[in-house]
Amino acid sequence: MTRGAVISRRALLAAAAIAGRAAGLGRVPYGGRLRLSVPYPIESLDPSALNDAFSALFSGAVFEPLFALDASGTPYPALAQALPLKQTTGCRFQLRPGLKTGSGLSLTAADVAATLARARTRGGVGLLGELEPPVVSAKEPMVVEFPRATPEAVARTLSSPLLALVPRRFSPLTPDGCGAFRVEVARGRALFTRNLNAARGPAFLDAMEVGSVSDLAELLRGFEAGQTDVGWFGSGLYRAVKDAVAFEAPRYGFAVLMAGKTAGAWGAAGTLQSLLDAIPAARLLHLGLRGLPLQTQGSAAWGGPATTIAVHGAAPQLVAVARALAAAMGVPGHELTVAEKSAEDLGALKSSRQFGLLVDCVRAPSTQPRDLEMALRTAASPETAKRTPRTTSPPPRELGRQLPLGVVGELSVWGARRAAFDALDGWNLGAVSFRSGA
Repeated sequence: MTRGAVISRRALLAAAAIAGRAAGLGRVPYGGRLRLSVPYPIESLDPSALNDAFSALFSGAVFEPLFALDASGTPYPALAQALPLKQTTGCRFQLRPGLKTGSGLSLTAADVAATLARARTRGGVGLLGELEPPVVSAKEPMVVEFPRATPEAVARTLSSPLLALVPRRFSPLTPDGCGAFRVEVARGRALFTRNLNAARGPAFLDAMEVGSVSDLAELLRGFEAGQTDVGWFGSGLYRAVKDAVAFEAPRYGFAVLMAGKTAGAWGAAGTLQSLLDAIPAARLLHLGLRGLPLQTQGSAAWGGPATTIAVHGAAPQLVAVARALAAAMGVPGHELTVAEKSAEDLGALKSSRQFGLLVDCVRAPSTQPRDLEMALRTAASPETAKRTPRTTSPPPRELGRQLPLGVVGELSVWGARRAAFDALDGWNLGAVSFRSGA
């Protein structure tokens, strides 16, 4: 791809996101450094992680899927040379030549096979339930074959960000991909810089600096003090920032309430969603949640045994959600208390199911109803998700009435940004640009 083609492609993405502003600029400028904070721990970055909010927010900046969907939901090739071709025994496609990660690793069909094998043990297990593992050959190192699969099914499945291409020896601690940015991750912070090897063009910004916070107030305090360029859920903690521009990005996930073995009969499928749908939106709106029920019905009173709501203690937004649920649902004799856990302890609880209730994040990998359904089903039961038939997908809160998991609300980045940064509304971070002097 020529340099001109790269600029054109990124410019089109930005133009779609910022419409009239792009026309006024005449071109999209390079440069600028975006600073922001997140209400979640920063420890790693993994495109196939289903319950890590930081990965849900920033994987798309570093990783690319093999295919993508246009505005009408139709697949088109991204890292693949073309759409899959039908064969007698299935279908095949070829990778684009010269694919390299940000660190310079060359990618072949063997990396595709390793990516999908890895995703089957993580958030992609449900999505890949109907696809057999791909076949690769040393004779055609850039060709991937899928036995007994249709081209349409392969292209649509591999368009999921949960299945974004990574190298064979990928580590979430040193993430490496084909996206618009490279990234260096350390505990509590991450630095994103332009990836000059990016398959679809490097980012417009020079860099993004991201840090984690310990309480929700810091998200606005830093914005008001000029330390960050994004204010979550408002335009200032005590006063509105003068150059602030309101924005709202698409949802990146769901705050969910899960039931474990010690919840007893109150952990049955649909029970938690019925309780959550009875909580007035006013009791949760201040936590930045979207998609709350407009009208409530029934009772939110927890009738199971007195128990704890486990939650990651380094995720202040989820901790606040857990506390609000404990206050809204607990009643005398059936009290709910919040237990803040480390990532390791929380993972052990989810593996053993030896808990009462648990608040977590489930990634919304795209806007496609099927992708949202598979994400929630996989979070509730990976084994069941693999066998989910392809039917019309219900809305997330309605789906919660079929699962031992309830949707509390939608997670999205909304509030205010510095006027100099354009295109944050789309949360296509590679297309975000900075206008000096704005």
